[in-house]
Amino acid sequence: MADILKIGASGVSTMQKGLQTTSNNITNVNSEGYTRQRLVTYTNTPMLGAGKSIVERLSNEFAQAEMWRDTSDSAYYNKVYEQLYSTDQLLSGKGTSLATGISDIFSAVESADNDPSSSATRVDLLNKLEGFSKSLSNMGSQVQQNLETVKETLDSDITETNDMLQQIYSLNQQVRKVWPNVRNTDGTAYNLVDQRDLLIEKLSKKLDIRVVDSDYGVRNINLASGQSLVLDTCAATIEQLPGLVNPEDTRMAYSFNGGVKTVLNNNTLGGEIGASLDDRTALDEALKQLGQTAVAFTDSFNHVNHCGL
Repeated sequence: MADILKIGASGVSTMQKGLQTTSNNITNVNSEGYTRQRLVTYTNTPMLGAGKSIVERLSNEFAQAEMWRDTSDSAYYNKVYEQLYSTDQLLSGKGTSLATGISDIFSAVESADNDPSSSATRVDLLNKLEGFSKSLSNMGSQVQQNLETVKETLDSDITETNDMLQQIYSLNQQVRKVWPNVRNTDGTAYNLVDQRDLLIEKLSKKLDIRVVDSDYGVRNINLASGQSLVLDTCAATIEQLPGLVNPEDTRMAYSFNGGVKTVLNNNTLGGEIGASLDDRTALDEALKQLGQTAVAFTDSFNHVNHCGL
């Protein structure tokens, strides 16, 4: 009879743990970052009832790594579209295109040339030139404003990224402490792992990263280009350094504990930070080309006018 009671008690205890695990899954079905868990029960010696039961976290490591990579790619292209769309519409739109303004000026010049005695055609030409000048000025101001917005976004993203790197490192240390017994608990210890992996997912939006599993549940973070951001012992800090030629053309760098700053390749960072760096370059180039267009058009028009043509 004693054996029957022991077998029954072990079965009830196991079912209770299973109900707790199921209840935890249902309760957290809408919790951000939560990963489903299950109870695994092992057989015991005959006549001794249910054996040892452990809680497992159901996570596909390969699918998770692919998701982080795809998240980084998606964040990059979405940010590029978001930050350059207005500039693209400004420069290519029919109502604001420089080509339209130049075409209108040529038409006005032709009309003035065909009827040089008409004051109306001369006034129209002057109006077209003034309008083109204002259009160039407005375009330059709008592109410059977009550029400043991109720089502010980049500063904000860098600050947020550094915060996440420190939080991931801190959670790694907490996971390391509970990891030896994590499967023997009621599953709440896995909450630390969920929090850590949720931060990694958010970090993958900022940078193109790769995750390397270490001992005791710790996960180290590297850039796709190989540089380490989170190690077993510390987390890196990323920052901007002044450009070698133009101080505004900043270079990304990282360091550990305020040590030597290692310069990164801006073109390989990916994510929203990589997108902002590429957008900054594109907007800088757009401003240069607008300035070159204004200078070249003015010089050519004055030269032709000086020749009396």
